[in-house]
Amino acid sequence: MSKLNRLLSIIKTYTYGRKGDKPSTASFWYMRAPATIFTPHHLEIWRKFDGPYPPYLFDHRSKLDYPSVREDGVALLNYDDPIGTQVNPEAAFQYALGLADAYLNQKRQELRTQFLSCCNYFLSVQDERGNFPYEFDWYESKAPWYSALAQSRGVSVMLRAWKMTGDEKYLRSARLAVSQFMTPIEDGGYLATFGPESCTYFEEYPHSPSAVMNGFLATAFGLFELNELAPDEPSQVLFDLSIESLKKMLPHYTLDWWTLYDLRGQPDKNNVQSPFYHDMVIQYITVLAIIAPCPEFERICEIWKDQYTISNKLRATLGKIVFKVNER
Repeated sequence: MSKLNRLLSIIKTYTYGRKGDKPSTASFWYMRAPATIFTPHHLEIWRKFDGPYPPYLFDHRSKLDYPSVREDGVALLNYDDPIGTQVNPEAAFQYALGLADAYLNQKRQELRTQFLSCCNYFLSVQDERGNFPYEFDWYESKAPWYSALAQSRGVSVMLRAWKMTGDEKYLRSARLAVSQFMTPIEDGGYLATFGPESCTYFEEYPHSPSAVMNGFLATAFGLFELNELAPDEPSQVLFDLSIESLKKMLPHYTLDWWTLYDLRGQPDKNNVQSPFYHDMVIQYITVLAIIAPCPEFERICEIWKDQYTISNKLRATLGKIVFKVNER
């Protein structure tokens, strides 16, 4: 695709393409899911929540306004040709978390039914190694491919299905989903090495490791929930590893004016976060600093907040467009 055509495709995806019954992928990803935990007191309320399960750490109920959803509650993303309309497990799990939280608040049976129907679909496609497959090619990732981010988000979904129904099959699915997290990506698992610090982390794109920062951050939240709602030694090990690695990794994504999406770019061509994603990782680090308190997370949180200025947002928007046009 020429650079001009790629620019036009980007403009379509992020503007008028977000409308209609089959909106572009940006319509889903750019629906806000704000944090629900802001202080240690909120965390204590979360831990003592009087219900079958606590609300998710981020409020995905806005996703329920997304129109491209099957009758079984599985959200569909509409990619450009030749990919077409596909089930993206990460997107579908975010939508399911919105259903689960909406059911907590409204107690409407149709929300429960739709949520469990979505869970049962993913039970049916989860393989013997615990993977929730992406059934379409995505650049270097060839179908079926898998993602630590989707696996971890699926953990949070299956834990809620277990708490909602008491059916152990959902708990087994949640545990199976992380059974390959300590297996190196070279052997079909999710464990990758972050070169600048020689530490390990859980990779969003195992077939083309890129150490996407928001993906690893979000992965840590599913591991936190597994350790809180169904604690055992393996879940504690996985969560502890993610926290120790994030302490080492996050400074590498913190520029003097903004944050990086990943480390694929060169110093003069950084792959910066879009303003939306910079705000999202501020939400992520806010929660992380509460569930895993440490001075480093608190310091980075304040830096990222201070960087969120109008001039920096404009600079980041332009930088992101330029990177995407020249990316591939």
